[in-house]
Amino acid sequence: MAAKAGAAASFMFMLFLLNTACQAQLSPAFYDSSCPNALSAIRTAIRSAIASDRRMAASLIRLHFHDCFVQGCDASILLDETPSIQSEKTALGNLNSARGYNVIDKAKTEVEKICPGVVSCADIIAVAARDASAYVGGPSYAVKLGRRDSTTASRTLANAELPAFSESLESLISRFQKKGLTARDMVALSGSHTLGQAQCFTFRERIYNHSNIDAGFASTRRRRCPRVGSDSTLAPLDLVTPNSFDNNYFKNLMQNKASSRPRKEVIKLLKFLGIKQIYDVKLNHIYSDELLRRMVKHISTLDFEKYGECGLFRAFNNAVKNGIVEMIVEMVKVCPNLMHTFDKNGRVFLMSSIAHRQEKIFSLFYGLEGRNGNFLSVTDVFDNTMLHCAGELSPSTQLARISGAALQMQRELQWYREVESIVNPRAKTYCNQNGETPGQLFTKSHEKLMTAGEKWMKQVATSSTVVGALIITVMFTAAFTVPGGNKDTGFPVFLHEKSFLIFIISDAISLFASSTSVLMFLGILTSRYSENDFLISLPRKLVIGLSTLFISVAAMMVAFCAALRIVMDGRLEVVIPVSLLAGIPVTLFILLQFPLLVEIFMSTYGPGIFNRKMKRWY
Repeated sequence: MAAKAGAAASFMFMLFLLNTACQAQLSPAFYDSSCPNALSAIRTAIRSAIASDRRMAASLIRLHFHDCFVQGCDASILLDETPSIQSEKTALGNLNSARGYNVIDKAKTEVEKICPGVVSCADIIAVAARDASAYVGGPSYAVKLGRRDSTTASRTLANAELPAFSESLESLISRFQKKGLTARDMVALSGSHTLGQAQCFTFRERIYNHSNIDAGFASTRRRRCPRVGSDSTLAPLDLVTPNSFDNNYFKNLMQNKASSRPRKEVIKLLKFLGIKQIYDVKLNHIYSDELLRRMVKHISTLDFEKYGECGLFRAFNNAVKNGIVEMIVEMVKVCPNLMHTFDKNGRVFLMSSIAHRQEKIFSLFYGLEGRNGNFLSVTDVFDNTMLHCAGELSPSTQLARISGAALQMQRELQWYREVESIVNPRAKTYCNQNGETPGQLFTKSHEKLMTAGEKWMKQVATSSTVVGALIITVMFTAAFTVPGGNKDTGFPVFLHEKSFLIFIISDAISLFASSTSVLMFLGILTSRYSENDFLISLPRKLVIGLSTLFISVAAMMVAFCAALRIVMDGRLEVVIPVSLLAGIPVTLFILLQFPLLVEIFMSTYGPGIFNRKMKRWY
């Protein structure tokens, strides 16, 4: 359902673009006063036509597209051949394939009965496409109205501009780009091929001469499309739901059930845009969900004594270790006793989730009705409590997901504080078999990580302090050696120039920002580096320091460009290229340091890794 909604939303947006791309002063309320019943009359005519010929929905959508792609959405596709008009109806892309002219004529007749000479045919085509989409389960959207009908048509333009089924991917992308549409837009619009039918000659080559096609699909197509003849024989573009608007077109592409070459080219584009990879991941997720559903159904038929024989306990513990939330939830729903079973270390699922740092599994605790306190007082075979588990060092595989030893230390502290907030206060002083309290165990197990975090923070702060100090020196000097020099009165020569004003302001911003940055980094270098400093204090200083350093670098480049414009006396052929080069340092800073800055900010001030507002699931 979500995938269908996404495909529908993309298609709706692209139809909206086609409706408005070449129009001005359009409004959905254009006929509200001049012909208030126009849309209702059009909708009735369209629904009647599709009810008697379901294929007509696809034909009307295609008619709208072919109208808009040539000279804009102006109804030129409706004009017949005359001595002065080359009808677009006989263009290669429309001849013996474009349909729905009579439906538009019928809708126009009905509208003329209630308000003659008011509603344009161009608007009727646009509204008809929308109503056709909605009637077969596709998106509905507001159509901006007020177009005027063309008095000319061009078969030459139609032949040159309408996309052909035999074109390459590069050619199709270029054709759509000329209309102001991106490759992603083209993919969205191609989703309309979930409706309608294709003629045999458009896909014959693919089903007989290509290997990258589903064998069963190709065999089905060959039954109605022989190697020779039957060129005009029709076959549905979507074998499953040929007359319903859904996302089966894209599903067929992923399964190599595409008919003609443009469909095959879109597959390449889907791979390039990463859409195919997303589809593959979702498909694997669907298969996994189905496997889990069947497994749970089988479990529900077993007695508790047989759980061990079928490896259920081992599967449950592995799911906790690997953070597979869906599996835990479904298994607990059919067998609640699993929550109270132990792993090889004598830990229930909540303790195990802490030991393996699986925050999603741990967050399930907040979704338990009454938050069962029995979990909080359990100890393992080493007499460790839940807080002791939080005090142990995280598995290396989990730490590797976090950048830098300092942020790893922060994440460990966040875990410890989270578990500490839910356990009994007496757990803080409870000793395990080694006589260690949770706090003592945390300090002992994180000693090396804390040292590495201190070293990492000092390295970042030292290198950044050097950069900040250099910027301070340059900006302070530039404030008193202004470009152009000073007059005898002591005032700058270019005091009243706009470029000079920009120079002074950006110079001041850079100076103050770099000064702030250096102070923050000095605060990091002189910190006492206690455990609690890694939780908030040090990350906050690092966020402020990196942010202000970025601002100072950007402002310095602006000051440089402003000074260059003054010195070069407005010679843009020199100023513009050099100014573009000045953007390189800023871009490099963003690429190299901005991801780290975002990670630190989200880790410190973000919503956190624990879902305390989880809805009750059991």
